[in-house]
Amino acid sequence: MYAADRVREMAESGICEPSRLLHILRMMSAGRPLYNSDVEYLDRVAARLASKEEALRRENRRISRVLGSALGESGAAAPRGPGEAAHAAADSPPRPVVETGPA
Repeated sequence: MYAADRVREMAESGICEPSRLLHILRMMSAGRPLYNSDVEYLDRVAARLASKEEALRRENRRISRVLGSALGESGAAAPRGPGEAAHAAADSPPRPVVETGPA
């Protein structure tokens, strides 16, 4: 069975019908039994939420790996290949030219 807090969480998730979940919450608070179709609906919404949460966890792990491999120990982005340092230098603003006269 689902707790009222879990049903409220589902209603706030935005991936379901809030009005139906509010009806289910009213039924629960009145102590009335839920229809089988309502329980099946809660099961489907819970499965969708779990699926989305797992997808977000996978994405967070992927981002952490990418950021972790891109950061050096000092926390600054480290070049990942021999040509990348040259590209980084090309992206920086040019240094001022100081004329010293004839050599």
